[in-house]
Amino acid sequence: MKTSIFTKWKPISNIPRDLYFLSLCDQFGSLTILLRELGDDKSKRCLKIQFEHTVMYRVTPESSRIKPTDEIPSYDGFWITKQSNLLTWFNDESVGIYNDGDLIHYTICNVDNVIEVITTSDVLASWDGVITP
Repeated sequence: MKTSIFTKWKPISNIPRDLYFLSLCDQFGSLTILLRELGDDKSKRCLKIQFEHTVMYRVTPESSRIKPTDEIPSYDGFWITKQSNLLTWFNDESVGIYNDGDLIHYTICNVDNVIEVITTSDVLASWDGVITP
């Protein structure tokens, strides 16, 4: 088992501590995740995170991640690693068709879920404005 090396990740500025999962769209290898701000209905913003060239992702309810693990340093915020057990598993499953150094493992912990994405490219993030309920 590899020792995971995590780095705090800030995909965009002014991210509040509490965001909840709104949606996930997987379309032609591009993955879009929407997270919504908690708070007054009139001021809720939506954080849009787009991953191009996504090769694997999983969404797990936070309440199902009970076992202590070195895969996530904290169930809070955004993390990135280039060395993890999930990457090792993925490389094994894909019979090493990807160069290990090209894969990036992103972890997004929010109020409801733990979202993990493996991709070969950079990420785009934006605030899409106020969302009406």
